[in-house]
Amino acid sequence: MENFIAFLESYGNLIAWIVIGLLTVGLGLLAILNNKKGRFDARLIAFAALSIALAMILNFISSILPLPKMPQGGSITIARLLPLIIFAYIYGFTPGCIVGAIYGILDFIMSPWFFAPMQFMLDYPIAFACVGFAGIQFFKGKKGILWSLILGTIITGLARFTFSTVSGILYLGATPAFSLAYNSIILIDTAICLVVALPMFASKSLVHLIEGQKPSYRTKLI
Repeated sequence: MENFIAFLESYGNLIAWIVIGLLTVGLGLLAILNNKKGRFDARLIAFAALSIALAMILNFISSILPLPKMPQGGSITIARLLPLIIFAYIYGFTPGCIVGAIYGILDFIMSPWFFAPMQFMLDYPIAFACVGFAGIQFFKGKKGILWSLILGTIITGLARFTFSTVSGILYLGATPAFSLAYNSIILIDTAICLVVALPMFASKSLVHLIEGQKPSYRTKLI
């Protein structure tokens, strides 16, 4: 296992971009096969790839800035999840969960911390799949857009915090108090995401643009 982790640390960047390429090609083929269903199309795939790429770029920029970094994984970033949150809001809960899980796996490849299979699932694909909550339209109307995004972002952060805290207690041998304190960095990261998002979504032109990107089937709450 140590050799595997060392391999990922050495070639993580290359592997990540290869995975992105394979995912893009694979999802593209699925889009062609499922295009007649009207939901899984090339536009969604392109938006998903762009969102993941932007999130990774923001994560990379954050990694070279003098921002607090935790010794066993986790750091404060400059709103890296915001592109994924916007994607989830536009396309809904399920696509948001899938894109979040893909990003979580790529995040592991870039900075691997592996102690047990379930720890990996809780800290990476499951935790980041919670981005899908931003795809739930909690409130209706024009003002509801902003409040839905705020609530979806908060739920995403709290869910990530919960899964990572449980992972620390069950698989890393941390006490509940220590795990809560250690993973509180996720809440700080979520707060920064909200601070960046609020001025953006106070713009009527941006809100109109986002609403214009929604596919026709996005009339339900999820």
